Amino acid sequence: MLIPYHNIDPEIKSLVRVLNDSEVIRTLGCCTGHGYEKVASIIFYVVDLDKWINLLKYLLFLNTQLKDVNIEVIQRHRLDPEMKYCVNWELVIEVHPRNKEINEPELTRIRKAKDLAFQKLEENIKRWVEGFPLYPASLII
Repeated sequence: MLIPYHNIDPEIKSLVRVLNDSEVIRTLGCCTGHGYEKVASIIFYVVDLDKWINLLKYLLFLNTQLKDVNIEVIQRHRLDPEMKYCVNWELVIEVHPRNKEINEPELTRIRKAKDLAFQKLEENIKRWVEGFPLYPASLII
């Protein structure tokens, strides 16, 4: 399947490419969130379940290492347009709120926090694919 990387938000394009290159998942869609949105997401399906379980644990561990951002992985069960059962997943990256008031400094902080999270996810998933996990061995299946 050819992925139209030219249509992907530039801020998240590299991360989406790394996820697809992992041969563990295939992305279906993504959004970095626009304006004052604190949430970005990547929707995907799993190609290799055994490797996915290890990558999932890795992502959840990475969540404990990031400041200002929360990573959540959600599994969604649904019927597709042809009424076939399918399971999709969503990787959600959410910036922790600091201010209720959305002003220019808060927008800048949100954007920088998301960009840093995208960068850290990309770097660490590359390391995971290369076989250099950064989390405790007890999390490995």
